[in-house]
Amino acid sequence: MERKRQKPRRKASQEDHFEAAALDLEARQQPRPKKNIKAFRPATDRQADYADAIDFSTYTFGTGPAGTGKTYVAAIKACQHLRSSDKTKVILTRPAVEAAGEKLGFLPGELPEKFGPYMKPLMRIMIDQLGASFVDTLIKYERLQMIPLAFMRGETFEDALIIADEMQNATREQMKMLLTRIGEGSRMIIDGDPAQTDIGEDSGLEDAIYRLRNIKNVSVVRFEKSDIVRHTIIQEVITAYEREPARAIQV
Repeated sequence: MERKRQKPRRKASQEDHFEAAALDLEARQQPRPKKNIKAFRPATDRQADYADAIDFSTYTFGTGPAGTGKTYVAAIKACQHLRSSDKTKVILTRPAVEAAGEKLGFLPGELPEKFGPYMKPLMRIMIDQLGASFVDTLIKYERLQMIPLAFMRGETFEDALIIADEMQNATREQMKMLLTRIGEGSRMIIDGDPAQTDIGEDSGLEDAIYRLRNIKNVSVVRFEKSDIVRHTIIQEVITAYEREPARAIQV
């Protein structure tokens, strides 16, 4: 039987060497995450439970008052995720709803500029942990993406950590759409304060928690007033609003 002659391998050209060297130089010049960062130490037992749930659950819900560290812990987990591997990615999302009924109107610029203000609480923590240059690089290579909730239909996210912030302002339909975006190797963190919804009874946060209550790999961590770490007076402020119903102010 006549043996087929193998094609001789193409010798690498000078252009090939230049291209490889350029790619290697670009990789070495890319900013790296900050080395000297503080190790994450949960401020409360509830924060520790939340961090553990994120590590081992496909869906983790964190609910409760402002100032308990829901967003902070989620952002820290995102930073750990990005530092541990150069292949995984983090997706940040939230409903583009202004607080307390305030309408800001049209925001100038492209989509990142329009949506950027909504993501500042998360981004501020990530820049502090990783450094601004490294965060810029992550965004450039789409390992860190900010996507408005309304733009997520049709997406599938694999090998990703998805953080959905302020989800008390997501409708039931939006919540269903979000929960079905998850792909292989991904996890999702959903946080919010049901007491501060800006869309009324159509909020899908507690609705989703109820519907998913019997599904494995779904964790719910409920923060209380006693878990507030932002400032001790916030506990008193929340209590004052809970104690008395709204009433007309006598002038």
